[in-house]
Amino acid sequence: MAGVQIDGVNNKIDFDDDQDTSISANTDDTLLVEVGGNDIATLTTSSLTLKNSATADNSTFTLNLQTAESDIAADDVIGKIAFAAPNEGTGTAANLTAAAVQAVSEGDFSSSINASSLVFMTGYNSAATEVARFTSNGSLLINTTNDGPASSVGGGGAYKKSLIIQDDVVGGTIYLGSNGSGDNSMLGGVHFFNSNNADEDASDADGQLVAFMRCRSVTSDNNAGDDSGAFLQFANSAESSTLTETFRIAGNGDLTGTDTSISSNSDSRLKDNVQDYTYDISKFKQFQAKTFDWKNKDEHNGRTGNRGFLAQEVAAIDDYWTDQISLEKDSEDAKLIPANSDGNHMAYTLKLGKKDAMYISVIQQLITRIEALEDA
Repeated sequence: MAGVQIDGVNNKIDFDDDQDTSISANTDDTLLVEVGGNDIATLTTSSLTLKNSATADNSTFTLNLQTAESDIAADDVIGKIAFAAPNEGTGTAANLTAAAVQAVSEGDFSSSINASSLVFMTGYNSAATEVARFTSNGSLLINTTNDGPASSVGGGGAYKKSLIIQDDVVGGTIYLGSNGSGDNSMLGGVHFFNSNNADEDASDADGQLVAFMRCRSVTSDNNAGDDSGAFLQFANSAESSTLTETFRIAGNGDLTGTDTSISSNSDSRLKDNVQDYTYDISKFKQFQAKTFDWKNKDEHNGRTGNRGFLAQEVAAIDDYWTDQISLEKDSEDAKLIPANSDGNHMAYTLKLGKKDAMYISVIQQLITRIEALEDA
């Protein structure tokens, strides 16, 4: 064997006798690596290109990052790709790792287990830290390493193939949207399917769909004024039935159901201290139905001439029907209600609605007539 051969004419170093495995620089500022007569790597001042010379299907180039560690335990880094700008003149945080991707073990490796996560890291004012990871069970975790409660729905153990988002300040948030300009345009949705269901129609893409929640736009001018609204649409199917809309929440808060009834658990076997109940008619007669406008109409769908009650008046009669909620601190409504000692703007809520206002008003009128007849 001739060994390493240097070809000064072609700026090439050959590593075998047939001269088909080499490193060359016959193009300015470019380094070429050849193996077995095939160019597999090209290095320039700004890029590294790796190429599999095979032409068969799935003939991709594989980059293997390996560790020589012989006893892998939980949280060991197996391989890592890091990004940084070490020559940035401002220094300090600017020179630290700005982003990285690394493979991390989830536990001790064994002859039958190599569970690992792919971790994504980004920086802001310090070296890059974890922001998301894909786990071995198929879940995507964002800003958390906890893949679900110890006892999850459907049995013990972590959630599998789930999206889990955690933010310890404001909570995890998912944004769905589109640039649809027409009325009833799809803005986003969550769909549920059963892959074991047989498609009734091969041309029906939703053949295995069993339920969905969708958000659709509402606009009368194709959004020319950038003022579209939206409604939420819910659909599901009973066994052996067609998927149809069953429930809708309009932009003004109205609820519409299709062949829908609302029920609550009322099983007598779950109850204790059961007694007959008669409401105090003297309290009932004190309720005062009102019409009103909201001070901040934009936060209440612009409605005028609303019908209902004043929560504080109802609470003074019977506080069973009232509660309180904390308003969004940056809302216009919150500006009308002073914050409490905890910094929350607490607004009264009421369990009586606009239909109750009609019923109570009519019943009170009937009571007045009955009492007049009794007096006569």
